[in-house]
Amino acid sequence: MEIYFDWNNTHAEGNITFHSVLEHLVDGNTEGEIIVQDEDYQTFYLATSHKESEPEFYIEDVTGRDTVFEGQNVQYEAIIQGSNDVIVDWDMGDGTIYEDALKVFHTYQDSGTYEIAIFVFDENNYAEEYFPIYVMNMNPTILNIMMDETVNEGDAVSFNVQYQDVPMDNISVKWIFPDGVIDGNFAQYTFDDDGEFLISVEVMDDDGGVTMEQRMVTVQNVAPIFTEFALPSQGEQGVALEFTIAATDPGDDTITYTFDFGDGTAMLITQNGN
Repeated sequence: MEIYFDWNNTHAEGNITFHSVLEHLVDGNTEGEIIVQDEDYQTFYLATSHKESEPEFYIEDVTGRDTVFEGQNVQYEAIIQGSNDVIVDWDMGDGTIYEDALKVFHTYQDSGTYEIAIFVFDENNYAEEYFPIYVMNMNPTILNIMMDETVNEGDAVSFNVQYQDVPMDNISVKWIFPDGVIDGNFAQYTFDDDGEFLISVEVMDDDGGVTMEQRMVTVQNVAPIFTEFALPSQGEQGVALEFTIAATDPGDDTITYTFDFGDGTAMLITQNGN
């Protein structure tokens, strides 16, 4: 408890030097006075004591701050000691204000460090306190990967992803294929050969949160297609005939041509079809 005095000159002008000691106030009384008198017992200074007013309440804490993630709806409660018959206003530090509520539900839309301000008052008293809160980042969530799991070599295959994150975050998407990386929600990729291939999709927000999922794609072999097939319509015995064959493969396979002339001679194998 603090006691202070209001001093008032009731008699003389100018500076007057005197000595006075206040030893105690009787029976815990917080109101008292010091009377300074001259030799004729005439009062010319009066000091009146006052008790420094103490608030009838104080703000102890705000609960709910321990583990908070962006996008999460959390209940916060102001712990007021002394009296609950008060008005409590909130400033959540992100531009959101709540009025006259001991408990509030609030969602921080982005990660970061904020400061919650609590203002408590009644007709005669007022108090305010500030409490830090750290809001953690939430990794994006992959909702759906749209793709065909079985495809043909040489075909342009489409890949798309659906994801979810808080509206404040900027999202980037990366597709990782056997021999390259494609950025963006939508990607097209051509497998040059048959086989089984593992692809990955990575979704990242601008606060460093990352989610990755993988899928296996089975690529089927596709037979070559003739693009040229030139055979002589007739010929003479013992005279060489010219055969011209050409083909393409949808993938990156090596094409081998095998000729069977049907006359019992050995089959001819060639790389160029001639």
